[in-house]
Amino acid sequence: AEAEAEAGADTGVCGVGITFKLRMDGHYHVKALAEGGPAQLSGQVDIGDIVVSVSGISIHHLSHAQLAQLVLGPKETSVELVLLKRTPEGELTTCPAVLVRAELPSLSNLSGQSDEGEQPSSGSSDGSEPGMRVTV
Repeated sequence: AEAEAEAGADTGVCGVGITFKLRMDGHYHVKALAEGGPAQLSGQVDIGDIVVSVSGISIHHLSHAQLAQLVLGPKETSVELVLLKRTPEGELTTCPAVLVRAELPSLSNLSGQSDEGEQPSSGSSDGSEPGMRVTV
């Protein structure tokens, strides 16, 4: 899996700058937005939104790798997300968001760290629950 990640970094794969967190119910929600990333700049995505689908495919119970494959892609191509947002009245409303993929400094930083080989295992010591989050 590490070799795949390195190859992906070299081929200029781009994302939208969302950190997804998988909840116990199998839904992904937006944990963080990359500073200056497409999601933040669009104003269409908010922290706490539940992401229902990517490009028309439901992401409920998908693995992090499957989610990353759906979101990542060539620079300046678009990806459509369907989000569940909570209104001020507490209702959930469905909102489509179309984001244009861009190069993300944080993604290259992540791959740069794994290239050093200090942590060959899939475990990470930064305390950020590596199995539960993915930034794409």
